[in-house]
Amino acid sequence: MEKNLNVSDISEVNEKYKDIFDSLDELIVVIDPDLKIVAPNKTALEILKNEGMEESNIINHPALDVLPIVDKDQVRNELNEILKRGGRFERDAIYEFKSGKIYGKTKGIPIMKNDMIGGILILVRDVTKEKIAEDLLKKSLDRFNEIARIAGEWIWETDNNEIYSYSSDD
Repeated sequence: MEKNLNVSDISEVNEKYKDIFDSLDELIVVIDPDLKIVAPNKTALEILKNEGMEESNIINHPALDVLPIVDKDQVRNELNEILKRGGRFERDAIYEFKSGKIYGKTKGIPIMKNDMIGGILILVRDVTKEKIAEDLLKKSLDRFNEIARIAGEWIWETDNNEIYSYSSDD
């Protein structure tokens, strides 16, 4: 889905691609040029309903009021840039739901309507588990490096091929 979507009516996106969108685990919303949600997929509705929202407070409401994204101003600017100049964006974003933080890989893809941008398809892939694992690995590496730095002995590490992959400074 890396290409621009061409439609004659923005609501056509939901009709044409609903089965595909609903089969994906990613949170997907289609927004109009006023940045209001036109069509959320099943995953988006489930997540937002679990947060206590009614469908009537999701559809036709500003996406940045509905989606609890931390950096709303930056995302608003990126969405407006898509509407003005085209292109797309991809960013890491944090969503602060009542149930907890979600780290998401967020993409914005323009939807073309009569050779003009008629809306934006937003996809959010939950990468929370990967982000937590990455942070834990970094902490572990930092602890290892600190121990190696202050140890009175020389420390080295080799991989399976007996190639040095780490050695302390001394």
